[in-house]
Amino acid sequence: MTQVNLLPGAPATARTAFRDARSRDGGVTKIGLDSGMPLHGQPQAVRRLSRAIRELTEHPRIHPLLTYLRLVGRIALLGLLLCGPVPTWADALEIDAPASLKPLLEKNLDLAWGLRQKDAQFSAAAWRELYEKSRRTAQELLETEGYFSPRIESRFAQTAQGWTARFQVDPGPRTRVAHIDLRLTGAVAQSPQAQRLQQSFLQTLPLQAGMPFTQQGWSAAKREVVQGLAARRYAAAGIAASEALIDPALHTATLHLVVDSGPAYAFGPLKIQGLKRYPAALVERLCGLPHGNAYQQDKLLECQRNLEQSGYFQSAAVQLDNTAQDAAAAPVLVRVEEAKPYKLTLGAGYGTDTGPRAQAQWLQRDFAARAMQLKFATLLENTQQQASAELVWPPDADRYLWSLGSAVKRTDIEGQVTRAMQILGKRTRKQGAVESTLVAQFQVERQSAGGVLQESNRALSLNYIWTHHTAPATDYPRRGWVSSVQVGGALKSLLSDQSFLRLYWRHLQFLPIGVRDRLVGRLELGTTLASSTQGIPTDFLFRAGGANSVRGYAFQSLGPRLNDSVVSGRYLFTSSVEYDHFFTPTWGAAVFLDAGQAANSLGALHAQVGVGPGLRYRSPVGPVNLDVAYGVGLHEWRLHFSLGVSF
Repeated sequence: MTQVNLLPGAPATARTAFRDARSRDGGVTKIGLDSGMPLHGQPQAVRRLSRAIRELTEHPRIHPLLTYLRLVGRIALLGLLLCGPVPTWADALEIDAPASLKPLLEKNLDLAWGLRQKDAQFSAAAWRELYEKSRRTAQELLETEGYFSPRIESRFAQTAQGWTARFQVDPGPRTRVAHIDLRLTGAVAQSPQAQRLQQSFLQTLPLQAGMPFTQQGWSAAKREVVQGLAARRYAAAGIAASEALIDPALHTATLHLVVDSGPAYAFGPLKIQGLKRYPAALVERLCGLPHGNAYQQDKLLECQRNLEQSGYFQSAAVQLDNTAQDAAAAPVLVRVEEAKPYKLTLGAGYGTDTGPRAQAQWLQRDFAARAMQLKFATLLENTQQQASAELVWPPDADRYLWSLGSAVKRTDIEGQVTRAMQILGKRTRKQGAVESTLVAQFQVERQSAGGVLQESNRALSLNYIWTHHTAPATDYPRRGWVSSVQVGGALKSLLSDQSFLRLYWRHLQFLPIGVRDRLVGRLELGTTLASSTQGIPTDFLFRAGGANSVRGYAFQSLGPRLNDSVVSGRYLFTSSVEYDHFFTPTWGAAVFLDAGQAANSLGALHAQVGVGPGLRYRSPVGPVNLDVAYGVGLHEWRLHFSLGVSF
């Protein structure tokens, strides 16, 4: 708070002066215009000069003008005091400490906190109190980092310009962990796995014998044991006792931890809130938590994920009631918010592989009032145009999703033009990180290429797709992997023009490097076992090239050639190694090496190589990738760019 006082006026013989002082009454700054400084006690020459000046200023012609100027000056000065910046003290805090500890002290000392309060005005007594607290806080902060015998010298000085405080810190020897004693009590102690669990926790704790003791590490170790038990059958696990015994003479810490697991829990009935349109059976099947099964935290998270990704619900929250008296049948509390019955999704994007893209999808979530989902979708690109419809039933008792669908599409890629119609039925189930799909599909297509090849292909195929996903669902995951295996085929005797067996495998691996970097590896292998490609729809054959295949080459431009066109082949090989470094949480750069080819025989499978740098950006609407790749076989540079938006 700033208070401005204009003190009472004095006789005309007074000399004006400006005074600025910091008060002792709660930090209020008083700024005064003092007109009462007498002239007596000054040297004789000064008194004579002052008398002459006074006689001059009291002249009947000059006095009114000076009085007017004095009034104007006082008003201007008052305006400056009211509107201008208030003079402040030059306060300073100096900390002389090792580089590893200095930021901790600069951030958390009480004096540092006071300096950050830009709008506050502290009295001298308040600053000194903060200084005294800082002396105690410095000791406590060093102890959290394992320094229990520090030498701290401090000084606090006050001058007319403000105060200065100096802390000189010698942390002394750092305390290290000598021994960790962990005991598990409660139901887990009666479990056959008790000894194994205890040893597992001791081996994986973030704080180990010989490491420097820190409060943060000790807290993390306790938290890891509790969370490790809670993730298993012991949802009510908690710390029963903990102690850190510090020996300042030996600079060692002996740690004791007792964790009570509480009872062993099992899933009981689901208590569901928020349902309006859908039956409780829909939630029960999506969750897949059979009554009496042993409690696992991962199962609860999977239940919540399934509810949120099902399309039926706007949000979902799942929690075990660990306050229930019967731990062997603990209720599961499920709160859901149903999504609106209809949804229209529009999307737009651009990629150098396929050019501009526009897409739309209309979804009815409760078709025929039976929780069936009806979907219509369209996709328009330079190289592909497609329209599809699908009807999806709610999950059955075994958590399978059944669906029927149809699609018509046209593609024009590297001179190969295909028009196709599909009718298919699917059965899909997702269990944890694994998703499996069985597809029965009938497809008819007409194909032309190179101005020569014109044929009609027909196939009734059965296909199985298995995908294991451990990488987190982020734009640029740093760890984990995604692997997909596909097996499918058709028999000429069953509404097909050719008998074939198609095998395909794609694997993506993400490895963290340092704090922000990552290494990405990809391997893709495919083969279609048949006497020739004649009569096989293009969806069951292969081509390579493009942003997600071999950069430096046009989209699906690698494959067998027919005149001026590229057609699909029976063999595929692609691989990639990429290193990404993120300068900030949103911006990064990449270097990569790709290789691959598609062909009709293994002998013709000569890999083409692409290499170059790239740019990565986590935009609010999704990942943006910009790669500049050099196609070694073409001796040309090619730009690969992709951006997609949904609204």
